[in-house]
Amino acid sequence: MMRKTYGSLPRIQAMPRCRVRCGLSIESASIPVTEEFLAGPINPGKLVESTTKLLEQSLEGVPVFSKALQEFSARHLLETIAEGVLQLTIGEIEGFSVCPLVTSSIRCLSRSRVDAEVEVNFCAAILTYFTSLDSAAARSHDGHLGLYKTYYRDVLVKFASRRLEELLDPGPLARSEKLEPHVTETLGRVLAELRQRFPLEPYQEQYEQAEAGSDLKEGLVRKLCQAMRGDAKRRLGI
Repeated sequence: MMRKTYGSLPRIQAMPRCRVRCGLSIESASIPVTEEFLAGPINPGKLVESTTKLLEQSLEGVPVFSKALQEFSARHLLETIAEGVLQLTIGEIEGFSVCPLVTSSIRCLSRSRVDAEVEVNFCAAILTYFTSLDSAAARSHDGHLGLYKTYYRDVLVKFASRRLEELLDPGPLARSEKLEPHVTETLGRVLAELRQRFPLEPYQEQYEQAEAGSDLKEGLVRKLCQAMRGDAKRRLGI
């Protein structure tokens, strides 16, 4: 009679996974740039000094973003504003908007060898600089704010959450000293991927090139935001 033998089966190992929760706060401020500010000869020293004062004035209106802003990001923001101020000084433009995004915190809520839960919080601020309150740049502040809010909340946050979950390895997260460097490096790659696959600029260009009527602009922002969400769903699956 044949006897059956039974061997032990290997234990199924749980696949390493990381759950990611991303949050965002966004503020805004409109900053007039006076004729006195723009007057006088242009030289690198004056440009740096004036732009630094303008940035300090800007940050007073966005306290949450200001608190999260670190030195490296502040230098980059200062350079961006200086470029815009130079164009204002020589009369090429009437105003401009910037919307920097920074990572305010990275926390590991729970972790083990095969599982981790991470929280990433972003801060953004849309800053509009203009020479005249009646200028197109000043009037477009709310429109740009609407576009940035939709892009950051409905595209960037969702995309970053999903891609971080796909890319993060829970192993390094189990060691506290590896947590922030590992998440920061991976997040940098994720945001670079998003900029390449789904940039905001095409929607901004459609808004800026439209007719200047406030009612038309307001309706256009709603349409562009709706189109942005639909495009993100089709192209990114979010």
